[in-house]
Amino acid sequence: MQRATLHSLAVTGLVILAATAAACYSDPQTVPAPARTQFVVRNDGFYDANVYVALSDGRKGWRLGTVTGNSARVFELRAIDLQPGDVLRVRVHPIGTRVDWLSPAVIVGSDEIPELRLIADARGALDMSSFYTRVRLVGVAPPH
Repeated sequence: MQRATLHSLAVTGLVILAATAAACYSDPQTVPAPARTQFVVRNDGFYDANVYVALSDGRKGWRLGTVTGNSARVFELRAIDLQPGDVLRVRVHPIGTRVDWLSPAVIVGSDEIPELRLIADARGALDMSSFYTRVRLVGVAPPH
């Protein structure tokens, strides 16, 4: 009796394992890659700056990376980085200052690339910065 029960439990376990494996399988050719949007940041200031995606309440969220002074960098935004309605806000911290700047909100359309131009004063304040979108041109890489 015990042997039959063990055998039926083993068979049931194998059936459940096979069903679970089949349900979790997905063909990599049919699963689309997660949507990503390029985000161009131009830092026209002296200070290197850490760039974060801002949460809906304005707090720092996901850290995108650092843009060195007087340079530009292209980041990849995930679909989850956009707020409802495809709204993007970023928070920027110039390294070596006590300044934190919250950008205005921009709506990022499917055919647009958000671009941030950082302009800092002597204290590192970014009040003169601008945040806007540009139409994505097919076959043209963003500036580096």
